[in-house]
Amino acid sequence: MNKKLIVGLAILAAIAYTFLGQNNDASPEEKEAFNTEILKYRDDQVKGLQATDYEPFYNDSTFQGLSYFSPNLQYKVNARLDWNDNAERIAVPTSSGKKKYFKKAVTAHFSLNGNDHELILLKPEANAMLNYYFLAFTDLTSGEETYGGGRYINIEGLKKGQLQTTIDFNKAYNPYCAYKDGYNCPIPLRENRLATKVEAGEKNYQASH
Repeated sequence: MNKKLIVGLAILAAIAYTFLGQNNDASPEEKEAFNTEILKYRDDQVKGLQATDYEPFYNDSTFQGLSYFSPNLQYKVNARLDWNDNAERIAVPTSSGKKKYFKKAVTAHFSLNGNDHELILLKPEANAMLNYYFLAFTDLTSGEETYGGGRYINIEGLKKGQLQTTIDFNKAYNPYCAYKDGYNCPIPLRENRLATKVEAGEKNYQASH
């Protein structure tokens, strides 16, 4: 098959995936499965925050759990991916004043709340997981309903060159700095400031710290 035709078909497939995938007319069974998935994810998160002495709520009898927005399929979006062939190595400032090193691996393009947006997915130098990418972002809820320092999403199973992926903002979580001092949390890039509200995922932690 002609090489140009193959490329054209791939682009059309990615566009179709992006726009058709935004249809949230899910069946009751699909919605129930989605809610179950998100609730399990949150339960695992809470358990993880208490698992070892590195975690912020290890042996903390005052910990009363976390607050979340209700699961919402609107915030599970399909994104078209543009890979950076010569990914730039950057030093990302952290909450402690130190720096962590990443590569600007891929830009994700998606629609949310009626507008087009893009976010940069970072490849951590310190993480040996081959198909793991890190997303740190802020939005118009940051500093209000959600943590002012932004939230994170782990993007797993992403293969280099892949044309699209799913970003589930229902799985957005707070950095450890939202709970207690003494952690080294990457600050979201300027490019990752979303000009919309993301009313999904974890809310601001209410306990004083």
